[in-house]
Amino acid sequence: MAQVKFAYGTKARYDALAPKDMDTLYFTTDTLQLFKGTTEYTKSTKMVSSLPAAGQVQGIIYFRMTDYTMHIWNGVEFVQLNKTTVTQIPADATNDDVPTTKAVADYVNAKIAAVEGIKGKFVTDVTYNAGVLSVAKGDEPVTTTMTGVIHEPTYDAETRTIKLPVFGGDTLTIALGKDLVVTSGTYNTKDKNIELTITSGDVIKIPVGSLIDIYVGVATSTATVTVSDDNKISVAVRVSAKANNSITIEDDGLYVAVPDAYTKVETDAKIKKVQDQLDGHSKDTVVHITAEERKAWNAKVSQDELTAAKSEVISAAAADATKKADAARDTAKTYADGLNTAMDNRVKSVEGALTWKALDDSGANAET
Repeated sequence: MAQVKFAYGTKARYDALAPKDMDTLYFTTDTLQLFKGTTEYTKSTKMVSSLPAAGQVQGIIYFRMTDYTMHIWNGVEFVQLNKTTVTQIPADATNDDVPTTKAVADYVNAKIAAVEGIKGKFVTDVTYNAGVLSVAKGDEPVTTTMTGVIHEPTYDAETRTIKLPVFGGDTLTIALGKDLVVTSGTYNTKDKNIELTITSGDVIKIPVGSLIDIYVGVATSTATVTVSDDNKISVAVRVSAKANNSITIEDDGLYVAVPDAYTKVETDAKIKKVQDQLDGHSKDTVVHITAEERKAWNAKVSQDELTAAKSEVISAAAADATKKADAARDTAKTYADGLNTAMDNRVKSVEGALTWKALDDSGANAET
């Protein structure tokens, strides 16, 4: 039986190994690479200046450094995995190319340079100072006085005057006046007027009656409401004069006496209700059992007897289950031992066919 040769060690020891056996698999323990002789089987990407015309390997991504594109061989031809990167944006640019950062910056700067130096078409600065608006378009600013525009208005609370300065014109003054300012106010109880004295000394009289509504009292079946001449509202409760009315008017309000005893008719009715309930209970055959029913009940199995029978059944079932489980365990052990023996023989056969080599510091092969 042919032996399979393996070797392992660091990448540095593999690189120093000369010559390399083309029938040995080399494993690098630090870089986790796999080689068959000098051919690597773990590399998934390669950086190239141009795509290889022969010897292409499927599953490897080729990164072409000239245009930063990635390609993969499908067995027939190369397939490009990403869009082409361009360092200059063409005039007929499409979505098929991806520009670099510098390409975008160069393109924007070129567009800006194309419009720089054209004066009078683009506003470059706008300022405002003391009613003068200044607008520049790449040259000396053009100033415009805001004639007719109000600015910085003021108000004098003492004179009640508003001043509105106007650019290029006279200040607009609005005098609110002080004649209508109230200096004092009183209530005339005789005439029932509110009297307000203003700055000029004139008195403004306001009748109180014009400020409030007039209310009148009404009577209902339970109370009578009255309003006196001095605007006082009172309520008189009306108590029915019918017999057996327990409502009375006391000094502190209405009073209803609570009865402290039942009448004879009420007492007889309550006693009869209780007696009827007792008679109904004694004749109820549902809530009571007969002598025959009691005898049948006593013949039933007691709780203790039921518990004892249950314990006997459980014990018998447990013993039977234990016996069957032991038999199944012994059968499974015999089967598992047979499998282990067969597997051990196979492993020993495989181990006899393997030969491991360690890469020494000098770079020469050393079998173990």
